[in-house]
Parts: sequence; structure tokens; C-alpha cells
Amino acid sequence: MWLTALWILFSVLGASVGQDDHSNYGLFSPPDESEHIVRPFLKMMSDTIQTRRWFEISYLFTNGFMFKNCGKILNKDHFVEDLAQIPSGSFKIWLISSKFSKFSAGKILFKVLIRGLSSSKIEARFTLSHAPFYDKISDGYVYYCNNPDSSRLAAQDNSPAVVSVGQDQFPFHGIGYSSHDSSEPIVRTFLKRMNDIIETGNPVMISDLFTYGFTYHNCHNIRSKADIVDSLTKMPPGYFEIVYESSEFSGNQINFISAIKYTGEIQTHAFFILNKKDQQLKSGDAFCLVSQ
Repeated sequence: MWLTALWILFSVLGASVGQDDHSNYGLFSPPDESEHIVRPFLKMMSDTIQTRRWFEISYLFTNGFMFKNCGKILNKDHFVEDLAQIPSGSFKIWLISSKFSKFSAGKILFKVLIRGLSSSKIEARFTLSHAPFYDKISDGYVYYCNNPDSSRLAAQDNSPAVVSVGQDQFPFHGIGYSSHDSSEPIVRTFLKRMNDIIETGNPVMISDLFTYGFTYHNCHNIRSKADIVDSLTKMPPGYFEIVYESSEFSGNQINFISAIKYTGEIQTHAFFILNKKDQQLKSGDAFCLVSQ
């Protein structure tokens, strides 16, 4: 029960934000001031869940909070009751991206990545109601249920492994993409070439791996193509490696997730967009740990 509840908690996005321009709410959208609100809230949220105190956990949500878990709608009291049973110290939270709603004042849409709840990482989606001295999750729903972990957890909750998302179109379905397309060999070939080129330290060849307007949004700032190329050129041989994890086609580009290693150890995960025709990276966005 507790695992299902926590998975649901970190697999929701506000259900009442259907009018927002989700096509522009991407992992690579320019950041706004919302990150400075979301990041402290996530830290507080993580700490609060670990207390296992019903009243304190309840305060994270608005009174009318409801969410859809792959077709099943649960109310706030039911949800909080399950959250209070979760053992502490079993998960970590990474902030992926956040954005103020264009159509609902005081609403922030944000995404996180959770590790430690199942056999694979889980992408979460939230709506945060923000006002002075008032930050609470207002509503949400599970966006993507058609992967092994979500299907298994949904089945434990007697919910069908399917969810209707209407017109909302997000660029990513979670940390584990569907394996029904042929994007994987394309990305693996590109990453092999990328790693080999970085090993050469040749700035011209490294620069050609990225489009002219490439930007990389890390946890504190946005790095330009020139900055990234300069850093990669200075990497000693064998120090840096980018490793394939999952991918999917999206029009004339491929969205993929990778692990970034330094001296053989994974330091972070990141989303990238690869131009299929030119075989160049268009943009990137790192996962950012917000709780320990």
C-alpha cells in the first residue's frame, strides 16, 4: 500500500492545467523564477514525508486535492493515510524542470525524478499552488501508465494500467521509454561517436556534435555551446563518458535519457534532444538532486 501511494504521489501532475501550453513546457524551456519556489518546497516535502505524521503530511495538499492513478481517483484523506505509512529514507528527488502557469495565477507546473521506489526511476508531475506563506499541491494525475513499473503498481491498487491525457502532450513518458521504435541504435551510435570525439580533445570535432544554439541547463545555470565545448575539450582521456539509458522518436528529433559518468562513476542523469538528420544535439537538461 505505502509503495503504491508514494509512487502515485511522485507520479502526478495537476489535472486542472489542461489549458496550459504544455507543448512549450519542456525540459529545455528557459527557466523562470519558479525553480526558486519549487526547490525549497521539494526539500520540505521530502522531510515531511519521512516524519510519517499524518497531520504534517496532510498540510502539503490543498483541502480539495484529488488525483487520478491510471484511471482511479483518490481523495486527499485516502492518499495522506497511505503516505503516513511510508518508511523514511527510501527515496531521493531530482528536480527536472518547472514553469509558471500561463493561465492560472499562482500555479506552478513542475517535474521531478524519483529513485528508490521501484526497479526503474519514475518521472513525476505536479501542480503547486503558490501564495505568500502558502505552498501546497493542488491536484494531479498519473500521466504515463504503460510501462512495467506503473502497470505493476497500478495493478496492486486495482486500477487499470491506462490513463487518458486528453490534449496534453509532454515530450517525455518517463525514465523508461517504450522499446517499440528503432531510436535506440541511432542514439547508441551517436553516443559512441560522441565519446570517441571527446577523447580526441579536438575542439572543432567536439563543436560539430552540437547545433549552433545548443544550451545545457544544469542545476544552477544555463551553459552555452561555447562553454560546453570548452569544458569537454579540456577533459583528460578516460575521464568523461555519456551512457545510453532510453530514447524515443519525436517528429524529426529523438528525445533520450543518458547517464553522465566521470572516472567511471555516474554523477547525474540528463535529457537530450538529438536532431535525427544532422546528428547534432539541440539541447540538454540535467536532473538535480533536491533532497538527501
